[in-house]
Amino acid sequence: PCVTFNNQVNAFHSYTWGKDHEAPLHEISFIPALDEITVEDFEGSVLREERIDAYVDGNGSDRVGEIGIAPFLLHSRDVYLHARFEPMWEIGQDRIENFLFLAEPKELRLADPGISSRLVREEHELFELEVTAERFAAYVRVSIEGRPRLCFGSPDDNFFHLRAGDKRVLHINDSAGEITEEEI
Repeated sequence: PCVTFNNQVNAFHSYTWGKDHEAPLHEISFIPALDEITVEDFEGSVLREERIDAYVDGNGSDRVGEIGIAPFLLHSRDVYLHARFEPMWEIGQDRIENFLFLAEPKELRLADPGISSRLVREEHELFELEVTAERFAAYVRVSIEGRPRLCFGSPDDNFFHLRAGDKRVLHINDSAGEITEEEI
C-alpha cells in the first residue's frame, strides 16, 4: 500500500526511487562450512564417517562430498545416513541436517528410542523443553492440543529426527498464559 500510494517520480517511497537506491545488506559470495557425512546404526554407533571442508556459493547449492553405502545395503533396515552442513560463519542457522534411510520407513528395525524430556519455565511467558534420545528416534513430534504452532523459528521445529545421544531444545511461547506444564 505504501508503494502504491507514494509511487510518484519525486516520492522517496516510490518503487523507482527504491530500485535506484538499492544497496545490498550482506555480501555473501561463498559460505565456508564443515560437512560431515556418517553412516550410523540406530543404536548410535558410527559405522563410517567422512569430514569435508566445503565452500558453497551464497544462495547456491553444490555437491560437497560423497560416501560409499554399498557395504551397508545388506543391513539397510538397521542403518541410516546422516549429513550435517555446519557453516563456519553466522548465517542465521546453526546447522543444516539431512537424514537418508536406506529402506522404507515402515521396514526400519527401530527399537524403543528411550526418549526423555525435561521442562523448565525460563520466564513468565517462556518454557524450555529439552528432548533427548538414548537410541535413534524417528519422526519425533512435540505438540499441545489445539496449538498448530508450538515453537519459535520455523513451523516445523516441533517435528524432527533425533540421533542417539542427541538432544533438541525447544522454546515454547506462552504469551497468553494458557499452557500448563502438564499439557506439554
